[in-house]
Amino acid sequence: MRAQQDDITIFGDPAEIFGPGKALETILVELRKVDLEPNKEKFQVFGTTDDACANKPEWLDETFAITDPVVKARVETAEAEAAAAAEAAAAASPENATAAAATAAEAKEAA
Repeated sequence: MRAQQDDITIFGDPAEIFGPGKALETILVELRKVDLEPNKEKFQVFGTTDDACANKPEWLDETFAITDPVVKARVETAEAEAAAAAEAAAAASPENATAAAATAAEAKEAA
């Protein structure tokens, strides 16, 4: 855990961050003890694996901002391609369904 000015960063094993008595709850309890109430709308979480945020509180959004305009454009293009591939897979004929689903999965992974 690291605190700097009015920002706190918690990183590590999700099992040690989310849940009763874990890091996130503990810091919130300790802040309340000194009459501090953090602005939960500004909280962000970034998981590095598919299930890293599975046990996060519902109020905590999985968000991050891409600030580089070139990278942002690439991600938006990849997401659009993934959506189009998923749509095509859903509409594919039975004989093409497997190949279409594989293409959609690859596009989703690229996004």
